[in-house]
Amino acid sequence: MLKEFVVAFATLSVALAIAGNIPTPGRSFQVTLLAPSVVNGTELQPGDYRVSVEDNMVTWVHGQVLVEAPAKIETAGSTFASTTVFTVAKDSKQVVSEIDVKE
Repeated sequence: MLKEFVVAFATLSVALAIAGNIPTPGRSFQVTLLAPSVVNGTELQPGDYRVSVEDNMVTWVHGQVLVEAPAKIETAGSTFASTTVFTVAKDSKQVVSEIDVKE
């Protein structure tokens, strides 16, 4: 049950993740995780990741690590000063809840 909740929450979190100006499909951008963070049930270690947006799917890549997650892309009323990753604490783990993308 707990694993299903974490996976469902991570999926919803990433679904809400891409906010801001709509990234061009197929476009990628760089994000830095400062602490271990969960994306779609997979714990990612701190480091720089290339995040790609394609249709309603987001792909996180760091070396040999590749994690895909469904996403909902939303448009914000204004632009963001920087690309920022937001996390929420769930079961003593940080789960990615949103990414504001500077375009």
